[in-house]
This record gives sequence, C-alpha cells and structure tokens, in this order.
Amino acid sequence: MVPPRFSDVLRRPTVRTELLADDGTYPNNERLPVLVYEEALASGLTAPARTIERIVCAHDWRGTWRNGIFGYHQYHSTTHEVLGVARGGATVQLGGPTGVRLEVSMGDVLILPAGVAHKNEGAEGDFLLVGAYPQGRSWDLTDT
Repeated sequence: MVPPRFSDVLRRPTVRTELLADDGTYPNNERLPVLVYEEALASGLTAPARTIERIVCAHDWRGTWRNGIFGYHQYHSTTHEVLGVARGGATVQLGGPTGVRLEVSMGDVLILPAGVAHKNEGAEGDFLLVGAYPQGRSWDLTDT
C-alpha cells in the first residue's frame, strides 16, 4: 500500500492561539502561545494515528507515543509537545485550574510550549492522541 501524500491528508485548519501566563502554581509560557490547529487532518482517514506519526516524524518531532492526557494538571518543563487527536474527543484544560478549556476532536493538533499545564477533563468515545517532542528531546512529567 502506498502511503498518502501529506497534501491528501492535511487541511487548511483554523488556528487558535492561547498565551498562558504563570498562575503561581504552573509556569505555563508567557512568551510562546499554545497553537491549536482545528480540523488539521482530513476526515475519513483509515489510519489516523499512523498518519499523525508520519507527519510529526517528517518534521523532526520524535519519541512518538499513543495514549490520552492524564486527568490531573501536569506539564513538561524541558521540552515542547505536539498532540494530534487520532480518535474521539475530549475537554482539555490548559494553563492550570484557572486556564482555558478546549473541546478537541479527531483531526485537531495542539502544540504545547514547555511549561504549559494540561489536563483531561473528560473524554468521549475511544479518545486517542499521538504525541511527540521536537528532535526527540527528553521530557519530564511535572505536577504540583
């Protein structure tokens, strides 16, 4: 089977930005905003997780994993993170308890700068993310 070209699977998404300041508990990132690419992937993909992995690896984001988001506030202090929604949907809180809530669904992609807290506030269906880190950087999982 020939893998699809990126032009066949990528759409022109709506891009949302969220700049999140330190809230006294979570550092967030006052210089770099969270980028949310809404509906970045075409619908009807037969292997969305594999497609996301191919795209992020082609852009030198490595150490891919498949899972969800923890149900508590946590962040990575040493690296940025990309999250691509491969299945289902969820409410995600960014920036700690006083941060913003987003509804994400299949095809959405989030880029979280180092320090930005994130939490799964409830998932639907068989919610699945593909995550990765730039140049396969080492990550740490920090919560308070």
